[in-house]
Amino acid sequence: MSQSDTPRLSMTVAWDNAPLAVPIIRDIGKARPTIAPKLLRNIGRLQEEFAEIRSQDPRIVAKLTKLLRAKYTYHTNSIEGNTLTYSETRAFIETGMTISGKPLKDFIEAKNIPQALDMLINMAGRIKPLLRTSDILDLHRLAVNGIEEANPGYFRRGLVGIGDSPYIPPPAYEIETLINEMIEYVNKNPDKLSPLELAFKLHLWCVSIHPFTDGNGRVSRLLAGLVLMKYNLPPTIVKTEHKRRYTKVLRQTQDKNSLKPYYDFMVEEYIATLTEYISAARQAGPGDDLVPLSVAAEKYKIDPEYLSLLARKGTITAMKNGKRWMIRVKDIEKYVEVKNRSQLLLPLRTTPQRRRRQQKRQHR
Repeated sequence: MSQSDTPRLSMTVAWDNAPLAVPIIRDIGKARPTIAPKLLRNIGRLQEEFAEIRSQDPRIVAKLTKLLRAKYTYHTNSIEGNTLTYSETRAFIETGMTISGKPLKDFIEAKNIPQALDMLINMAGRIKPLLRTSDILDLHRLAVNGIEEANPGYFRRGLVGIGDSPYIPPPAYEIETLINEMIEYVNKNPDKLSPLELAFKLHLWCVSIHPFTDGNGRVSRLLAGLVLMKYNLPPTIVKTEHKRRYTKVLRQTQDKNSLKPYYDFMVEEYIATLTEYISAARQAGPGDDLVPLSVAAEKYKIDPEYLSLLARKGTITAMKNGKRWMIRVKDIEKYVEVKNRSQLLLPLRTTPQRRRRQQKRQHR
């Protein structure tokens, strides 16, 4: 499901197919998220590290969200077709400086998202309930403020398409009921989902309902951020470089048996987000520098293909930036330290061939 909304539909096809979305959405609500164990191990390690940082500064999530708001704004808008670069987005947010030749709508969107993030921080500070209909409408009103065709702050009253996706969101008369079902689930959390599971389920649920004429992707990502911030975790930054895969895994969710790729993708994006937050919190000391796996392999005399395999298996805490695997210096140094220590513990009479077999077993 591409997040670019378009109302240009064959009305006959749309009205025939729109009601089919309702059982798909209800299947999403019933299904429990499934995430690859290797990703859970990696995110668990990072969450422990972030919890240590948060124990020293309880307001760290709000502070870092404001610090990284230009990055969040750039990526969430770029996914939707905004043409501003990261540098242009940051310059506009910090100085109000516009660039000639760029659409006015792009600058309006760049102004709106930081304000929506500020609202998110305030909402997260509220005790109960976790989510209300007014929260969804207020976030939409801010996210598309000044874009009249998006009808800011109101649910859509007609049909809407999603780019070139064959999925047709439900008719307008179903929206209120579906939104209420979603809110009730999120507030009660009957399946006792973790904050990450609940946030990513809410994102998928909302974007599948597609309750607005425009701005559905941005609002759905903000709502996921609201859940995470309620649990003192930062909002996910879904990278625009990963838009194609993001669109692909969303489209796969039309089949209730194909939800896992979506949840795995979102956790991968969150690993990258949390790594950035941790680095920013520690003011990016030498150990927090990110380096490509190829550079780490060369520096520490490790076979690059083997290191890449460890990253894919989750043995080392690495993250993808576009098509490149990246790792923090402290993480590769920790791996090398453990590896060297295990080699020192090998019996002196172990043959080279047996030693290699033992090393392989240790890294499986």
